[in-house]
Amino acid sequence: MRWTLRCLLALLGLGVVLVLVWYLAVPGEFVEDRIEGLLEATLLNTPIGGVDVEVEGVRKTPLFGLRIESITVSGKRPLITLYRLQGGIQLQKLLAGRVEAVIKGELEEGSPVLLTLRMGGGKSVYVEVPEAGVEDLPILQEAGLKGEGVFSLRGLFRLRRTLEGTAVLKGRDLKLSDISMKGGYIPLGLFHTLRGALRINSGVVEVTSLGLEGDRVYSRIKGVLRGGRFIGQMEVFPEPGFSKLLLAPLERYRVSDYHYRIPLDFNLLTTS
Repeated sequence: MRWTLRCLLALLGLGVVLVLVWYLAVPGEFVEDRIEGLLEATLLNTPIGGVDVEVEGVRKTPLFGLRIESITVSGKRPLITLYRLQGGIQLQKLLAGRVEAVIKGELEEGSPVLLTLRMGGGKSVYVEVPEAGVEDLPILQEAGLKGEGVFSLRGLFRLRRTLEGTAVLKGRDLKLSDISMKGGYIPLGLFHTLRGALRINSGVVEVTSLGLEGDRVYSRIKGVLRGGRFIGQMEVFPEPGFSKLLLAPLERYRVSDYHYRIPLDFNLLTTS
């Protein structure tokens, strides 16, 4: 009984000491630099690369809490900004020797975002966006997406010698414009929903499956994004009776009456 009580008092004392160290001895600038460093290192190992991360307005609160005014990821222009973030270091993970922060925030139009940052050994970033409009995600607009739609994203990325991870992307109520470019034609206007999976390994993103569905037509996209350049193909499968007028722009890609194969070769974020 006495041994158990001593253990509980020791753990309580350790918790108090850690809280005091966090609140009094760890500068806010240190926390800001660690978050920026982790996110920049993660993004540097993606095919997008060359981006800047700016963390503004970091304030510590008791019990390992954090409040952050904004986190902005920028290339030539802002690609995504998170606002009004709050959360903190997970005490139970810290006592186990791991530094992990869970932070919730919002996109520009108020859509929620969840970030889990593991900053000790085995660095990783988990991101979850339950739903967000095209206007919430400038990175989609930079990639050439114009129109309306609701997207969701869930991904886990581990930073070892290189970046590894997977992500699932979904879209609904899509009303997007077609993309016409030198490296291919993407008839996005035909589709209303999207679901796909991405795998990242050694700075290469593999689109393992990206399916789109519309009224009596569906499509799948596969390919590889390496060094900012996407190479792959889009296959379109209309059902019998589907409007030939809507298929007219795809005539040169026709394999058969109900199968179109479009080669894709373009630079990401420079498609428009």
